Amino acid sequence: MPKNTGYHQDYRNWRQEFGDMDDIVIVIESADQERAARFGTALYEKLAADKQHFQDVFYPFGLEFFRKNGLLFMPAEDVKGLRENLTALKPVLKELSASPSVQTLFTYLTGQIDGYVPKGAVLQALKRNWAV
Repeated sequence: MPKNTGYHQDYRNWRQEFGDMDDIVIVIESADQERAARFGTALYEKLAADKQHFQDVFYPFGLEFFRKNGLLFMPAEDVKGLRENLTALKPVLKELSASPSVQTLFTYLTGQIDGYVPKGAVLQALKRNWAV
């Protein structure tokens, strides 16, 4: 790796701070968080199984604490956006939790669509277009 990269500089700073250890730090970057998480989990499992080469493998997202409390580590703006989305979806989520089915979902969506169309407008349009 070229010595002028940010990663190399960070590594040199880290070694200066923590000393010379036989550790490897792997950072996974991706625009697709789910794909990165799947890759991280697969890599962790493979490295942890290789006891001949790796004495200890630390994967924070493999810990139950991080799985249960992951929202604590999200940027505040992401949590705010998630809250807004869940608040907007509250009515349909409430109905789906009471009766989790495709029928419940479509009944809710049809009711929402009906709210945008004036009563009788669809019937009048059909009569106009299909009048003989």
